[in-house]
Amino acid sequence: MNIQHMRRGFAVAAACTLSLLAANSATAQQPEEGQDLFQGLNVHDGPGTLRLKTIAEVKLPGECGYLNGTDTSRLMKRLGNPSKGGELGSVLGDHCIAVFEFDPVGYVKDDEKDDLDPDELMDSLRKNTAEANKERAKMGAAPMHIKGWYKKPYYDEGTHNLEWIITGESEGVDNLNVNTRILGRKGVMTVTLITSPETIDQDLPVYRKWLEGFDYQAGQKYGEYRSGDKVAEYGLMALVAGGGAAALAKGGFFKSFWKLIVAGLAAAGAFIKKLFKKKQS
Repeated sequence: MNIQHMRRGFAVAAACTLSLLAANSATAQQPEEGQDLFQGLNVHDGPGTLRLKTIAEVKLPGECGYLNGTDTSRLMKRLGNPSKGGELGSVLGDHCIAVFEFDPVGYVKDDEKDDLDPDELMDSLRKNTAEANKERAKMGAAPMHIKGWYKKPYYDEGTHNLEWIITGESEGVDNLNVNTRILGRKGVMTVTLITSPETIDQDLPVYRKWLEGFDYQAGQKYGEYRSGDKVAEYGLMALVAGGGAAALAKGGFFKSFWKLIVAGLAAAGAFIKKLFKKKQS
């Protein structure tokens, strides 16, 4: 990947999306016109290995860039997305960005794998988004709306990956939030792919290739569960609904869900679309 080319694309796109970034966070710093959003960040070229602390790693092919957790958090803030520093790393493609975070909730049982009711889950997601919009209104940010499923929730028993894709809209801009949850022994790796409707068909195969290189470290794998390990208080249905209906009442978890909505729905539409159209030209 030509990182210098990517940097020029981000700088041009930032100048075009100041109003969107300001809406995402009341305290976010708006990037100045011509600002290099990668300034001071250590962007690695693939192929290489993205190490997600001592939890997991991702072996990446060429034609991508990747950032460690600290630099990913800095980039998210520069894009106007609220960040508490929980990002473990990110991968940059020609048309998309994948952000990795880990939630140490314990072992999530997959006994609901045959009971993922898409209608019930969509109802929960819309209700949770309505609650998130109340928080956005307090910040003076535009509301977001879920239009429906681009891909209904699917659980892969072989990889222990749970994935779904939501079509959303904010201020008239349609965008996509690709959500993957990789179950582990001690928690769940959350991977959020930020992309757009125009490029998702070519982005998804690239994203799948990245995830093929993902692996938990020894002792962290789902199949290494032992009696006595911490078990999560909720299952697969709650993971899709937003991290657990009961857990949403807890401030930290609600903030995490709200953050993903911001990153996936708000940033994806206008930012990614303008960014990569400029980059390609």
